Amino acid sequence: MPDWLISALSGLQRSAVVGLAAELRSGGFFTAVLAFGLGALHALTPGHGKAALAAYFLGREAKLATGIRVAVAAAFLHGSSVGNRVGKNRSCKERRV
Repeated sequence: MPDWLISALSGLQRSAVVGLAAELRSGGFFTAVLAFGLGALHALTPGHGKAALAAYFLGREAKLATGIRVAVAAAFLHGSSVGNRVGKNRSCKERRV
């Protein structure tokens, strides 16, 4: 991927996150819904082990209920790891002040 494209996408993501954070601090409900939607779109992007899980389930002929349980567990772990990282970042910033 060209450097200019990576830089442009990074700038767009940074401005979106900063704007969402400001809106959430001000108590905007619509922003929380938008953040949830963006998170759902983020889950559709490449990565997150979707190909590995699909290969596993296709090779195993797993049931739909098993797939749903694994998807919910993966979503919970992904979200909690983000929350954990945000909490650590906040505590580090508070210590520096």
